[in-house]
Amino acid sequence: MKKISIITPIFHGKKYINGIIAQVEKCQEALNGLGETELLIINDDPSVPVSETDYKSEHIAIRIFNPGVNRGIHGARVYGVNVCSGEYLVFLDQDDILYPDYIKSQMLRIGDADAVVCRCIHEKKQFYNADMRFEDVVSAEYMMTRGNPVISAGQVMLRKGAIPKVWMTNIMKTNCADDYLLWLSMLAQNAVFSLNQDIVFEHTVNGENLSLDYKRMILSLDEMYDILAENKVFDKQKLCLISAMRQNALSDWIALLEKFREMFLMLNRIAIYREHGSPLGKQLRDRGIRRVAVYGDGYLGKRLMGELKEYQIKTAFFIDRNADYLQEEVPVYKLEDAPDGMDAVLISLVRNYDEVKRSLQKKYHVAVYTMKDILEGV
Repeated sequence: MKKISIITPIFHGKKYINGIIAQVEKCQEALNGLGETELLIINDDPSVPVSETDYKSEHIAIRIFNPGVNRGIHGARVYGVNVCSGEYLVFLDQDDILYPDYIKSQMLRIGDADAVVCRCIHEKKQFYNADMRFEDVVSAEYMMTRGNPVISAGQVMLRKGAIPKVWMTNIMKTNCADDYLLWLSMLAQNAVFSLNQDIVFEHTVNGENLSLDYKRMILSLDEMYDILAENKVFDKQKLCLISAMRQNALSDWIALLEKFREMFLMLNRIAIYREHGSPLGKQLRDRGIRRVAVYGDGYLGKRLMGELKEYQIKTAFFIDRNADYLQEEVPVYKLEDAPDGMDAVLISLVRNYDEVKRSLQKKYHVAVYTMKDILEGV
């Protein structure tokens, strides 16, 4: 019978353990005899011991380890590999979520491959979409030139025997990119990654996520590059590609931070208007608008829908180029498929909205407003 080891390092994470156990138990139940699962909790916080006697299960083996030192997430994962008994491994972060069919789905699709990557939910929507196609980005070319397309290590089930020695023996000091180092060093050994089209995993985002710490991520990428170079994992040509990737990643993160800055300034202006008795919803209602479509199903789009609802303005639907990958309480359409029947279209983008506005004005004979238009009192 095939054995699967779920390796979960925890740090200040005792509150997550019961939830993790419940998830893995449901996964074991769904396996329906196709394999057996063990859960390894690696406590990376020596100041707060975790007792194995506090956690029991009739369905899975639970193994608690208190190494007594803080190794960081990479070191804790390596510790788990060294003590686990499974042929197949999953590195689960303490706050991520395995859906009940996760293990079964991954096992059925790994085949003869060294690892299998599943689709996932990130920030309550599909992570891969029209801008980041699953089939294109989970590839050696993308990983070498653009960055890590796996949002969390828990998306991947891999064979224990496929883990490279370089990853086991070069423990990263800066958390973040150890999983990226793993995928790249596996590719250097010609490992094969299978793609699982099922959505069976969810990556959670909170203020403690390392994936939100851009400064740390850059430092971690630098450390990863040094390990690859010092151990001659790739030739000079491929190392040059990875070096260029670091610069691309830095540029992408700077652009994202600039976008967040513009969003903050926009939301701040909306708050100021509300404080002065002229909220967006009131402005639109005073113009006789009762039913709208919102272009852009993102942070601002959702906040705008909530703002309008307070003034009895109905958001009939969203328009978004990634409509096929989105699910909301109201319908989401691509522009070419979007219906009519509303009083106005509101664009919730903070940049590059001029072309979008022209396209909407060609399709509809109603007012089309950007957020800037509304805030400037059009």
